[in-house]
Amino acid sequence: MNSMSDQISNLSDEDQQRFHEYTQRSLRKQWAKARQQTEKEIDDDRKCKGS
Repeated sequence: MNSMSDQISNLSDEDQQRFHEYTQRSLRKQWAKARQQTEKEIDDDRKCKGS
């Protein structure tokens, strides 16, 4: 079985670019989601301590 990078290097330049953009976009979504979750937990902690 080929590794992911081997499969990507077999693609045309345009497809490699598209794949890279797709990967970056999905990573950004995951980061945004994680950050929102973390901020929510921090807010919840503050509310608990504040009361």
